[in-house]
Amino acid sequence: QVPKAASSSIVQTYMSTFFRRHGVFVTRHPLLVLCASLLVPILLCIGLIRFKVETRPEKLWVSPGSQTAYEKQYFDSHLAPFYRIEQLVLATSASDQLEAPTIVNDNNFKLLFQIQKKIDDLRANYSGSTVSLADICLKPLSTDCATQSVLQYFQLDPKKHDDLGIDHAKFCFEHYSSEETCLSTFQSPIDPSTILGGFPGSNFTEASAFVITYPVNNKVETTGQENAKAMAWERAYINLVKEEILPMVLAQNLTLSFSSESSIKDELNRESTADAITIVISYIVMFAYISFTLGDRPSRLWALFVSS
Repeated sequence: QVPKAASSSIVQTYMSTFFRRHGVFVTRHPLLVLCASLLVPILLCIGLIRFKVETRPEKLWVSPGSQTAYEKQYFDSHLAPFYRIEQLVLATSASDQLEAPTIVNDNNFKLLFQIQKKIDDLRANYSGSTVSLADICLKPLSTDCATQSVLQYFQLDPKKHDDLGIDHAKFCFEHYSSEETCLSTFQSPIDPSTILGGFPGSNFTEASAFVITYPVNNKVETTGQENAKAMAWERAYINLVKEEILPMVLAQNLTLSFSSESSIKDELNRESTADAITIVISYIVMFAYISFTLGDRPSRLWALFVSS
């Protein structure tokens, strides 16, 4: 049996010999070493030419060969992709001792009509043309958008709200499927459980949140431009909410949450970009640290880096 000290000596001798020969080879063939140091990484990075960052959530979370992916692809190609969702959620705030008060009152309905007008008037620019919600929204009867909102009990008409008042909305909470005056602009009943939130049981008049949903037509993406108009409108929609609608809601002491179909993809892109910047900065700092600590210039500053 070889003693541990002898074994360590053999390993140390082997490493010393290897690195001495390696150092001699490098010093005698500097050009070859430099070229190889550049050529090998370049060859290994050739595959990056086809590298593409995946930002589609379904591609990130579902295996391309899974049954779920196959069924979705079949559904999308034979019917159509599930429509895109643009959503606003307005809610009252709960205090430390009290529950959130009801949001169902005249002032908040008037605020909703103001918000709806801004959404309807919104125009996005796409390749020199304008895009509105009416151009891209889901239209079950090919006339009106299938907007899911409590305002549909007034057919999105502020004059009807002024004439009928909030009591009509409360009436429609209970008779939304049987009363013709409660039907939406696209002649469909609106279930209050899909447009209200924070209500106890089925007491919709005590709801603390309005949920407004704008379904938008979706298309199968093959070139990446099929939904370009919708995405352009979604970007304008997010800017409108941040710059104009959010201050309006906060002025009414309400909270606002919002999203678009592009929100998840945009957030993934943002995080990817932020991570890339962080990685670049970390490598620069690491390179600078190594350069300082391994430099041949004696300095108290470099010694400080080493000792710290």
